Amino acid sequence: MTALKLKSRHLDRYWQKSVTLFDLAHLRAELERANREMEQPDFWDNPENAQKAMKAKKSMEGTIDGFERLEKSLADIEELIELAEM
Repeated sequence: MTALKLKSRHLDRYWQKSVTLFDLAHLRAELERANREMEQPDFWDNPENAQKAMKAKKSMEGTIDGFERLEKSLADIEELIELAEM
């Protein structure tokens, strides 16, 4: 096994630990719940709570987006390693 392939496997293990640590599935479920809450007609009745909810939603979206970009980058790296080994 090449050094690059070995490093790729290490990265994948760290990635899996990070996904578990940050509970990405739960975060996605919370984002869906927040989106449903924001669709309610009375959502803006309490502007202070609505603003807090919007901030929390943006934070969740940012975290999920960061994970998705990192996941894509790791997949790209794995593909490049495969191509380099041909």
